[in-house]
Amino acid sequence: MDQYISYHKRPYAKFLSIKQFNATYGTNIREDKAYETQFQAAYTKARKVHGFDSYLPTAFSQALTKETTPVVRVEETPKEVSLDDALSDGEDVVEAEYDEVAQAAAPQKSEKDEISEIVLSAAVDSEAYTQDMRHLIQFKSSDIKIKDQLVKGRPRYMKAIKDYVNGNKNAEIKMSFRKKNKMVKIADLKPKIASLKALLRSQPGEMRVVECL
Repeated sequence: MDQYISYHKRPYAKFLSIKQFNATYGTNIREDKAYETQFQAAYTKARKVHGFDSYLPTAFSQALTKETTPVVRVEETPKEVSLDDALSDGEDVVEAEYDEVAQAAAPQKSEKDEISEIVLSAAVDSEAYTQDMRHLIQFKSSDIKIKDQLVKGRPRYMKAIKDYVNGNKNAEIKMSFRKKNKMVKIADLKPKIASLKALLRSQPGEMRVVECL
C-alpha cells in the first residue's frame, strides 16, 4: 500500500483506483472499495490545498474501525516540520480537524489552477498532462467559459490560425475541452489580430494566451 500512497503524492499524479494501479505498475495490492473511496476523498482534499503541480507534503495514515473497514485520514503538514516527519504514516488524524485546517489554508482557486485541473482531468498520465500544458492556447474572453477557451496547439490548428491572420475568415480550430460542437470558426472567438500574430511568433513551453474582444 505504501507504493499506492507514494504514487498519489507525486506532482500531477492522477487518481488511480487500486485495480488501475495494479494494472499500470504490475503490483498486487488487495482491492478494497471502502478504503479506496475514503482514500480518494482524502486525496482530492489534499490536492485542493496543495495543487496538482506539487508533491503532497501530507500524511495519509490508515486505521481500522471496529468493523475492520480501512479508514484514510489526511493531515495538513504544519510549518517548520521536516519532510521525513511530514511523510510518516503513523498518526491518525480526525477528519473534521483536517477540514478546518484545509478550509483555513486553501487559497482561492486561480484561473491558472482551474485550467490545470481541466487539462489534468482529461490527461491519461502526468506525461500527457505536461505535454498538453506545453502546447496549450487560451482564447481569453469574458464571454466564454474557461473550459471552452482552451485549444491544444497542434500544428493543424496553428496553421488554421495563420490562415485566419492571412485573411481566411472561415478557418476553424478545435476547442479541446468543450463538450459539444468542438470545431469553431476562429472569427467567432473575436481574437485580436495583434495577439494572434504574437502567438504565431512564440514557441511552445507554457500556456499561451490570445486576447479576445
